[in-house]
Order: sequence, then structure tokens, then C-alpha cells
Amino acid sequence: LEDTCFAVAAIRETFEEAGYWLGEGQPSSKLREVLNKREGSLPLDGSLVANLSRLRQWSWWITPETEPRRYDTRFFLCCVNESEQEISHDNYEAVESCWISPREAIRKHEQGEMFMAPPTYITLLELQRYSSCDQLWNAAESKQIEAIQPTHFREESLFEIRFPGHPKHPVSTKILEYTHVILEQQVWRACSI
Repeated sequence: LEDTCFAVAAIRETFEEAGYWLGEGQPSSKLREVLNKREGSLPLDGSLVANLSRLRQWSWWITPETEPRRYDTRFFLCCVNESEQEISHDNYEAVESCWISPREAIRKHEQGEMFMAPPTYITLLELQRYSSCDQLWNAAESKQIEAIQPTHFREESLFEIRFPGHPKHPVSTKILEYTHVILEQQVWRACSI
């Protein structure tokens, strides 16, 4: 698995925010609380082992240079069966939780019921094309992962985020199907030139 450190961080974050552990051993609710408060870390004594084989990387996003807070983020996939679907949000970073299909999440966003950041929106647009977790899993295995670093463009009431491949983005090679998103009434709209 590429980017092992990011994968372990994704497993830790999934436990912190959703109470869902992707690995061996049984973490306690006390550990979750300690992690959420940034007062500790995962134990190194072997009692908990992250299962990296449960993840496949889907994409890699880097915050635009104009943002005051910058992130270097990997998106991973994990297939979960029905018996594993018990989750609980942490009320710190995640204040609500539910299982929802990519198609339904996109519908909610486009109807103004659920705001999401552009990388999440674009990722869900990609994921909705697949009809099963197996199809997604296989697609992720052969997917070429390249860094996506958008740029911002603002002009009067227009706010546009441009992706590689957009004629006015510094990287001419198109990585995504879409070249940009436009914010309209707190809803992102994906566009292609």
C-alpha cells in the first residue's frame, strides 16, 4: 500500500471520528477519548494493529497555496459488510453520522441539504459510477494516483476552483474528468471545459 503513514492515519481518524476500528485488537472508548483530545496516540505494544489491507488509496489532494491552512490529504476506500456497520460520531470533529450512498450524498449536496468540500464532492462524483464495492475495490487497485492541487479564482460573485487540466491552471495535464467547480448558493457544481 502506498503512503503507509497516511493509511495508518486514516485508520486512526476513522476510529476517532466514527468509532470504527479497521484492525486487530479492540480499542477502548477511553482510547478514543484520549485520541480526540489529542492527549495520546495509538499504543505501540502490539495490542492494536492497523489492517492496511482493508484500504486502497483513491486520490491525493493538496490544499491550494492561497489557503491559510494547508493540507496534504489522501482519500482511501474500505469495503464494509452489513455486520460491521455500527458507527458513532465523536461530537468533536464529526457531529452527525449515517450510511449513505455516493449518489444520495451528491443529491443532498446539490439540493443544498449537505455542504461538502470540493475534494469530497468530486470524489463522490467518481465513486457513484460504480455499482458495487467490488467494482470500486478493483478500480482503486489499478488507479493512477497523482497529486491534485487546485487553484482559486474569484471575480465579483464568481468563486471557481480549478483543477489540473483547466486552461488557466498551471498544470496542463488533466487528472480528473472535471476541470473546475463553481460555488453557487453554497452548492458546488462540477464543470468541464
